[in-house]
Amino acid sequence: MRHLPLPPRLGATLHPNGKVSIFSIEENMEFQSKELRANVKVEQQEPDPTVLQDPLRSETEEPDPNDYELTLDQAEQVEPQIVVDTKIEKRSRSPIIAVRVESDHETSSPSRPTKRQKLDKVALVPLAAVKELDAAAQALIDKDLEMLKSMKNPLVKKIKDMELSLSIVRDRLIPIGVEPFNVTLPMTSRTMVTRPFMSSTYGGNRQKMFPTPSQKFLDTHGMDDWMYINPEFQPEGPKRQVLLACISILWPETQYMGMYEVKRSTPPALTQAEWLSQADKVKKAWAKEISTKGWGYYARVLVLGRKMYGDKELTEKERDKVEARKDALKKVTPEEILRVYNDGFLRLGVWTMKCVGYDNAFQLELGEKFAAYVPPPPPPKAAKADKGPKPPRQKQKKAQATSKTPGNKRKRQSSESVASQSDSDSTDEEGEWEAEQSDEDDDGFALKRYRNKGTRSRPI
Repeated sequence: MRHLPLPPRLGATLHPNGKVSIFSIEENMEFQSKELRANVKVEQQEPDPTVLQDPLRSETEEPDPNDYELTLDQAEQVEPQIVVDTKIEKRSRSPIIAVRVESDHETSSPSRPTKRQKLDKVALVPLAAVKELDAAAQALIDKDLEMLKSMKNPLVKKIKDMELSLSIVRDRLIPIGVEPFNVTLPMTSRTMVTRPFMSSTYGGNRQKMFPTPSQKFLDTHGMDDWMYINPEFQPEGPKRQVLLACISILWPETQYMGMYEVKRSTPPALTQAEWLSQADKVKKAWAKEISTKGWGYYARVLVLGRKMYGDKELTEKERDKVEARKDALKKVTPEEILRVYNDGFLRLGVWTMKCVGYDNAFQLELGEKFAAYVPPPPPPKAAKADKGPKPPRQKQKKAQATSKTPGNKRKRQSSESVASQSDSDSTDEEGEWEAEQSDEDDDGFALKRYRNKGTRSRPI
């Protein structure tokens, strides 16, 4: 056996003088892997016109630059890559050598075993160091919580017991940065204004959360990304500084807070565990508001849909049927709302607001314009039709006892009678109480019945 370093897909011609001529069959072939090895089996075959062949070459023929001509002594000095069997039982002057290349997985030789991964080092951390790391992490958390507490503004009007725990607020702020934006304008220059002033000066609806100014206002200032946050139902909104956001401090006053980037939080809603971790009064407060406010309509639809169709996503047709039951939607109770949130069927969505800028010039402009602002007079109320002087109400006759027998107790009016009297006063109806003969009870009281006498305009 002789070992010859040959590129893939080669042909070889063995000459009588002991030399081997090697020629390339395909020049552009490359190995698929450095590990690829080939077994070359040399056999004597008859010429086949369908196989790429090399005609018999004479010794005087011009050598091809792509061919390699090595002596057997030179071939022994080259690193073996392909094995060529030169022991041919019957040789001729012009044999045709066929070369067959086999990859490693085609041979019967066993595959190379995979090396086991070795660990260079094993670190053992003392328990004291672990506790020290935990203490440092807890100190960082406590620092963030204290900072969030300091950002609360006592002037902000909000509904009691709707604030989420500070730990949840911190977890949602960590991905966007819990540090507040540094506003250089002093607090004394941050003038609070009113929604009517903002609407008449910069445009937009006075009540919408995202008002859109009309084109005439946009042509003047070009600001179309307004956002007014109601802290009653957005208790974790911007409170001190930190689209163009304004927040109601003391109704109807509004404070400019800066320019914000609004995104869904990570994760986008409270998990079931986070919701259940809230105090009972917080969960009940949210359930109560969701069951009555307009922004809780979608949740009420899902609650009623769950009662009608079970725990599944409503189709468009099923949703239409649920929304058609307006009376049933109004009767969804806070207890039902609380139950679907506790079960994880519904989750409270969370958005984050990151302050990305604060326009000092705009804040100063607000102060200057608001100082010169004169609110328009309120619209006149519709005059009521003059019905003339109201006739004096007749005095109510006192009930007379039916029995003059000494020792009898004074008869009192029943609770039903008192309620009827209250209704009579509220509707301006006149009537009188009359004592009727009745069997007295054990206490000596007689029941009285109220008889409606009608009114002067509507006598009975």
